[in-house]
Amino acid sequence: IHLSDSYHITNKGFDISSVTISLPLGASFNPETGARDELGSFREKPTVQEGNMTAPTNVTVQFREALMKDIEIKFTVTYSLPWKEYVNQHNWRDYNLGFTFEKFDWTIRKLTVAITLPEGAEFQSSKPLDPCSIEKSVFQETITYVFSNITSFYDLDFDVTYRYLVFWASFYPTLWMGVLVIVACAIVLLWRA
Repeated sequence: IHLSDSYHITNKGFDISSVTISLPLGASFNPETGARDELGSFREKPTVQEGNMTAPTNVTVQFREALMKDIEIKFTVTYSLPWKEYVNQHNWRDYNLGFTFEKFDWTIRKLTVAITLPEGAEFQSSKPLDPCSIEKSVFQETITYVFSNITSFYDLDFDVTYRYLVFWASFYPTLWMGVLVIVACAIVLLWRA
């Protein structure tokens, strides 16, 4: 499971030069490519305190310059989670994604969570709340949740059920083989003509 957390921080207190982010349990973070701001990778690689399935991974991002009062910064942290720990398969087509945000020490004015399902998957339900929107493209669905004024007291658990047929894994190879067969048949017909 690939995740990307985008932060837009406005400093309302003392000058700060770094921020520590707790990633979910079992997260895998690459310090070389896992943190970027609007100008690209940070000058200093983020420091990582590795976690496991019982303790979260903590990533400390050093800003390019100290973040003074009323100044804002935008940056993104990218990481991976083990699929087997977060997704349960109930039968041959029904899956459940269970995800919890790690606790944080600040107030989030607006939190937007977008979950992009695998190609061919179809959203079924979610608990404890319904999504704000479901965007459908040709082969993929994106489920979006929006929260306001979130503090560390909020319970941000996501439980999303979706339907995914195993035949979708063979969609692109079958499509390419079909194209190759059609091209081969066209060449044979032209050769005979």
